[in-house]
Amino acid sequence: MSYLMVIPAAVSVLALVSAFLFNRSVVRKAQGNERMKEIQGYIRSGAFTFMIAEAKVMLVTMAVIGVVLWVLFYAEIAVAFWIGALLSMAAGFIGMNAATHANARTTHAATKSFKDALNVAFSGGSVMGLCVAGLAISGLVLVIVLFRRWFMPENLVIETRYLFGVSSLGVNFIRGALLVSAYSMGASLVALFDRVGGGI
Repeated sequence: MSYLMVIPAAVSVLALVSAFLFNRSVVRKAQGNERMKEIQGYIRSGAFTFMIAEAKVMLVTMAVIGVVLWVLFYAEIAVAFWIGALLSMAAGFIGMNAATHANARTTHAATKSFKDALNVAFSGGSVMGLCVAGLAISGLVLVIVLFRRWFMPENLVIETRYLFGVSSLGVNFIRGALLVSAYSMGASLVALFDRVGGGI
């Protein structure tokens, strides 16, 4: 299994390196005049003030849900959930950083040509897309490597867990599948917070 993990791990590294290179190319572009720089500063300040305030709420929510998953199922399920949520949060911050670097630079590039503006905007947007994909794959690889024994053929058996000890609340699951589901749920939870936050 470790050998098979090399391919997705390599793909995630390639995506993250590409995101870094796109971000660096954006930052090297001219920001424009003083007014453009001033407005960009306001946008960055407002965006990160919002992101940090939202992150505080998300961290509390993540902690509570993780503890519930720990109590209802296993510690590994909670850890997988937290990995997904933290990597999704990291992607949001990285993407917001790139986007707020790109806005004034795109405006300035638009004064020269449509092509220049499109190149800057595309590069800035690519950072978020590549980070989401790269971090999602790397997180999934991490979960599978950390809890690899639950992905072995001999451990792919259906388990039953009675929530709160109530016989009518029996849940059938395969632990490996539940680990992947918990990881995905963590990533989706943070994405939900970012969307309901106003789409900044």
